[in-house]
Amino acid sequence: MAFRRTKISAALLALPMAFALSACSPAAPTATPSPSALPEDVQVQPVSAKSERGHLSTHILDTVSGKPAQGVDVVLEHRVKNKWKQVANGTTDEDGRIESLGPKTLENGAYRITFETEAYFKQLKQDTFFPSIPIDFYISSPDQHYHVPLLLSPFAYSTYRGS
Repeated sequence: MAFRRTKISAALLALPMAFALSACSPAAPTATPSPSALPEDVQVQPVSAKSERGHLSTHILDTVSGKPAQGVDVVLEHRVKNKWKQVANGTTDEDGRIESLGPKTLENGAYRITFETEAYFKQLKQDTFFPSIPIDFYISSPDQHYHVPLLLSPFAYSTYRGS
């Protein structure tokens, strides 16, 4: 029995390495097709993801349905002299995202992002324990991008610093 488990474990451990090596091979597929593979009337334009978004973004996933939470109002505040000052607001799109919330450059300091979830759950005809979810965090490097995702259900939530 122990020999069999070791053998299976060794095989499973080898799989990620096999995939990693195949991805490095010249024959591995690329994310962007070569121009010759596209119809003549299609032009490829390189897009820089960083240039399209601000320094703060968010994304809400409804973990009950497994779908993005569309139409949730979000407020961003900055703490100045121990008082919260609203600096931006927005509403999540069909993918549950706000790609750019607030000014392009955020000052160092404490911020609060509040997700107004009550209306979202009312629309779904679900009760919720959290009518709004405030999340406090610090901006310490204004030149970096900050992403604050929210995993949401009617009676629980989770967040982390995304990328």
